[in-house]
Amino acid sequence: MNEIKKKLKMNVRGTFHRLWADIVMKKKMRKLGLSPERISHCNIHHTEVIVSGDPKELWKVVELAKTPSPFLKMDAIYFEFID
Repeated sequence: MNEIKKKLKMNVRGTFHRLWADIVMKKKMRKLGLSPERISHCNIHHTEVIVSGDPKELWKVVELAKTPSPFLKMDAIYFEFID
């Protein structure tokens, strides 16, 4: 049986720490069975994340990014599913 894998590209804008994205977010994505492909830190107010895996689990990453955290003050999140 072929598994359908999709990619999710998120642009997270707000005030957050790089440590949060590098450690906490990667760990939670792997726990969901997803593969973080790239986390690019443009500056302290903008990070681009590309993750691949099961489409249903990718929605959980969006919810994860929207969840309040002491290390993250979300201003906006832009996301799109790419192939």
